[in-house]
Amino acid sequence: MAFPTSRSTKYQLNRVHTLLEMILRRPSPTNVPLYCMHEPTTGCNLKCPACPTGVGVANVRETADAEDYEVVCREFGNYLDIYYLFNWGEPTMAKSFAAIARRLRDEPFLVKVSSNFSLPIKDDVIDALATMPNLELRISIDGATQESHQKYRVNSKLATVLDNARRLSQAIKASSTPPHRVFIGFLAFSYNSSEAVAVEKMATDIGLGFQRYDDPLVAGEPMPTGGLNVQEAFGCSWLYSTICPTPKLTRLAPCCGVWDAEMLSPRLEGRSLHEAFMHEQRFRDRRTTDSEFARLPVETRVGHLRENMMRDEGMGLHQKESKVDACVGCTMGNAYQNKLTNLVNGGVQSFAGLTSVDEAIARGRLFAVLSQLVPGLSTDLTLRRQLEDVLDMPPVGSRTIKHYEKFGSFLAGLH
Repeated sequence: MAFPTSRSTKYQLNRVHTLLEMILRRPSPTNVPLYCMHEPTTGCNLKCPACPTGVGVANVRETADAEDYEVVCREFGNYLDIYYLFNWGEPTMAKSFAAIARRLRDEPFLVKVSSNFSLPIKDDVIDALATMPNLELRISIDGATQESHQKYRVNSKLATVLDNARRLSQAIKASSTPPHRVFIGFLAFSYNSSEAVAVEKMATDIGLGFQRYDDPLVAGEPMPTGGLNVQEAFGCSWLYSTICPTPKLTRLAPCCGVWDAEMLSPRLEGRSLHEAFMHEQRFRDRRTTDSEFARLPVETRVGHLRENMMRDEGMGLHQKESKVDACVGCTMGNAYQNKLTNLVNGGVQSFAGLTSVDEAIARGRLFAVLSQLVPGLSTDLTLRRQLEDVLDMPPVGSRTIKHYEKFGSFLAGLH
């Protein structure tokens, strides 16, 4: 279910802009990110075996406060689709979590939180979550008994999780502005899949939703290679769609799967988040700048992405080099390409609204443009040069609707 919201013209234009930048694969894109993955803290109380924090290999140590979220909202609030308040840390461990949630509650984007809920949750946090209409919260329960739940959620106490969930459910029932969605998330492993029905009943009895996740990422087990969509062979979408700052906004990761401080790009003093996002050094650190990957045959791209999957020690990303526009040994590229569908569909929807045409017509017109931009499908550089001209804009802090006029006119002229 989509989060209901009405957004500005600049937001709609930026959704199309982001899709085009991803296809163009420019080393210094000027779109504003649609997603922000900014966790309140990198610490966690659990020792989950497929988590870099749990196994002790993550080496970024930071905790945010509400002011850090104020900075992001000032720059990107009018453009974001989703603000993720989690990655490899437990968000509710941050002392400022309630203040952070209250700061984000009236923003136009969806806020997603994933929590193990295994620490006693303070009343102010329960109240903040229960009165946040743009919140989607996933609470992790991976077994109907303490024994099965703690096999993956090492050190988690199921009784504590359930108590917190009940308190939140009661607060939601009394709230005049309840959250968009709160549910129990269940990772279905071979040892616990038979307990899914029991966990779903737990969720129903508490008054929360339920979602089962099959084929979770398992440390030491390879991911399945089937079902790859050819669209996913256009390279990683993360560098163009998502900004992943550390909690204190000091460094940027290329995607959510990087936790080694040496592999992060520093945000230089005086540089805004958007300037850091646009800067080609962030791309050069993790990608080749000439987009070799996009010029490879589709079959080769598909094969490369299938090779760059879950392996060795599970989620561990240990690569230090780049090759054909994909991180060597990347274990996330294929598993996290679901954002590509959202990018395409969002761009089509916005293009349809901006040009006042049916979505089917908008999709046809937009795809006709995209087919001319993908290297290997077209050798005509005229359209690419025209687009690069209309897409080049200043950082978002000094950007106005006038900077979008040429781009808007270009879109309106597509037939």
